[in-house]
Amino acid sequence: MPKLALLHYDLPATEYPFDGDEDFILHKVIADNYNAGSRNVTVEAKTICNSIIHSYVWNLAYSEGKIGAACFLTASDREKDKKLYFVTIRDWIGYINYCKEKCTV
Repeated sequence: MPKLALLHYDLPATEYPFDGDEDFILHKVIADNYNAGSRNVTVEAKTICNSIIHSYVWNLAYSEGKIGAACFLTASDREKDKKLYFVTIRDWIGYINYCKEKCTV
C-alpha cells in the first residue's frame, strides 16, 4: 500500500460555509458565522487531518445530556474564512480503526 493511501479515506462530514465578516474572524471565531447552508459532504481524511494539525478552530460538540462528545468541529488556518467541518466521533474512530487495520503487520 502506498504510504499516503490512508489519507485518501473518505469521511462523512457536515460542511458549514463561512458567511460572516472576514475581518472579524482574525480576532474571534463565532460559530454563528458558519450556520448558513450546511450540507452533508464526503471529505478526504487528509483534509480533516490538515484542519486538525493547522486548526484555527477546533472544538467538541456534545450529545444531549453532555454524556460524551458526539462530534468535533474544525477549520484550518487557511480555510477558516471558507468553511468549517463537523465530523462525528464515531466516524473519526472508524477512520482510526481503518488505519490501524491497514498498518498492522
